[in-house]
Amino acid sequence: SGGPFNLFAVTMKKMGVEFTFVSPDASEEELDRAFRPNTKAMFGETIANPACAVLDIELFAKVAHKHGVPLIVDNTFATPVNCRPIEWGADIVTHSTTQYMDGHGSGIGGAIVDGGKFDWNKYADKFPGLTTPDDSYHGVIYTERFGLGGAFITKATAQLMRDLGSIQSPQNAYYVNLGLESLAVRMARHCENGLKVAEYLDKHEKVDWVRYCGLKNDKYY
Repeated sequence: SGGPFNLFAVTMKKMGVEFTFVSPDASEEELDRAFRPNTKAMFGETIANPACAVLDIELFAKVAHKHGVPLIVDNTFATPVNCRPIEWGADIVTHSTTQYMDGHGSGIGGAIVDGGKFDWNKYADKFPGLTTPDDSYHGVIYTERFGLGGAFITKATAQLMRDLGSIQSPQNAYYVNLGLESLAVRMARHCENGLKVAEYLDKHEKVDWVRYCGLKNDKYY
């Protein structure tokens, strides 16, 4: 979607981090060709905004692991109610909690979920931040101290959150927590309503096309 694309293509490029862009519909061969020797991760969105493209998480995970990198999936649109990417091979899941998790647009925030299964030690030269001593945290080696299940997320909180300030305010966290209580009910209704609108528009004489993966004629059905 537009937000991540601009973050990757413009802002992070200025910070010295480059991205190779591929289609969410890319074949395994196309994904293989996109890898560089210094590629550190793959990233995709469960459902892209606004194109509503649905990611083949299993394929992207297969290719990512073949090349020794983790698959990071933004699951904002689906939420854990509709999709749990880690069960399909993703290693790290991100969410903008501002949308469906919050549910009432009152709190800004995000979340990282670490699947805890990626073997950082197997590819230690690619991930020195996790496999070599951290001078800012008593020389700890995260993979040794916290294991695969805790290395990444502990570094994210113990060092990066501490130093960069990437954290919700307590009030926003409170709002999101309230929204989570009704997430399962709201997502079911969102999907039910969305399907009705899509079916109506799909049959309307003034509408050329509709993209909604709940429609049986949609390529992502």
